[in-house]
Amino acid sequence: MKDITEKATSIFNKSMTLVGQRTINKLNKFVKIQKDKTDPAFTDHIIYRINCKNCDASYVGQTKKKL
Repeated sequence: MKDITEKATSIFNKSMTLVGQRTINKLNKFVKIQKDKTDPAFTDHIIYRINCKNCDASYVGQTKKKL
């Protein structure tokens, strides 16, 4: 709508009115880059539990590093 937009902008500018323009067709509507899902073994901030093989005790820990 190039001609209509230019004419409308010209008319509004003569009346000291500011005109802004934007498009409804944005790039993210057409280009979708999907990220690969991260393997849970490579995530960080993990809480873990290690069970004792000889009794009912267990150790619970947390790490900020990648597992």
